[in-house]
Amino acid sequence: MNSNSRSGDRVASRVLDASALGRPVHRLDAFADRLAKDLAEAFRGGVNRRYRAAFDLRSVSIDRTGQAGDLIRWTAYSGETGRILFAAERPLVLTLLGYRFGLIGRSGAAAPAQADGNGRATATEERVAVALGEELAAVVAARIEAGDLDRPLDAVATPAFSIAPAPPPAAGAWTLSCTVADPLLGEDCRMWFVLDDACMDRLLRGLAPPREKKDAAGADTPFAHRLQMTLTGRLLSRDIQLGELFDLRVGDVIPVFVGEADVLVDDSRLFTAAVAEHRGKLCLTSFNDMD
Repeated sequence: MNSNSRSGDRVASRVLDASALGRPVHRLDAFADRLAKDLAEAFRGGVNRRYRAAFDLRSVSIDRTGQAGDLIRWTAYSGETGRILFAAERPLVLTLLGYRFGLIGRSGAAAPAQADGNGRATATEERVAVALGEELAAVVAARIEAGDLDRPLDAVATPAFSIAPAPPPAAGAWTLSCTVADPLLGEDCRMWFVLDDACMDRLLRGLAPPREKKDAAGADTPFAHRLQMTLTGRLLSRDIQLGELFDLRVGDVIPVFVGEADVLVDDSRLFTAAVAEHRGKLCLTSFNDMD
């Protein structure tokens, strides 16, 4: 059965991108699954623990998709791994704001701030959204930097960001779409991380198999410098009678004369060379091609 015919297959729905041919795009879904665990742990150990909230990250997917929903604003987090844009739907930010300022409790009603959810976003909402984005974008950047999906994030240095408001991303940008639930949200909310070209290049290089990483690292070196060959210098050979060989004793001297040496690659004789002495070592010089 052709696996691409299965309904709901995320790989089947991905549009072919000519610029990604030959790159490990097929491993992006595995990256998204691993990132979902990282972000879920970030919620549990961060927002949920600090504010006694109950946010649950349900899913993460990555694709070139558009964004929709009532957003607070887009914010850019720029660091060594590249530039990450973040936005979240307003009900998610309002619920977090309610937890943060004690406007709602574990068994309480919806935050009073949500009553004004159709109005203009306040400066406080924007600050809460920016703080949430910074905390979670650091997780995304660290997972990209880790490369190996099995590598724990505590083994990766915490990235530093410069933060600034940003316009909405261009259509077709690589986007991590996340679904978040909370008992007080009613419906699941979404948030998005948009990765720039530098982030995607770093991510795809990290997802490449070790052999491809090695090939990519040496791609800038000329082929003639990357090709490794073993040269063998055969200084001399001499025929000797079997009887003379049996008559040899310790201390006997076999007179020889070292002329030109044969230079071989494997068993193929490619050059002849003169034998010279330099600082107490024999060296080969004056190479001549063999016809």
